[in-house]
Amino acid sequence: MVKRVLLVDDHAIFTQAMRLVVGTTGTMEVVGAVGTLAEGRELVFSEATGDLDLVVVDLRLPDGHGAELVAEIKTRRPELPVVVLSAEDDLSDALEAGADEAMNKSKPLPEIVATLQRIVD
Repeated sequence: MVKRVLLVDDHAIFTQAMRLVVGTTGTMEVVGAVGTLAEGRELVFSEATGDLDLVVVDLRLPDGHGAELVAEIKTRRPELPVVVLSAEDDLSDALEAGADEAMNKSKPLPEIVATLQRIVD
């Protein structure tokens, strides 16, 4: 069964790269990509989105800090895995908010995808 991934990141190039790389796995697909906390909230908690298997969140978003969304997800949908991918060096906020994993975007894409795969398997 293909795992459904939502990306919450305002960097269009990074999001496009993630769509391409995740799509080549054959086991995951990006079913949505949004660039703000508000859009992320709407999709994560909307029944129209269907069942998500993973949410990938950036910490630096135009309307707030991604750790806010992580904490909300973990409060309202604790079973839903959340991975934080950020350019920030200090990822402690993400882990304190309940992220299942937090990684720097400077990691090689294959390593990032392997981590996402491990989380959804």
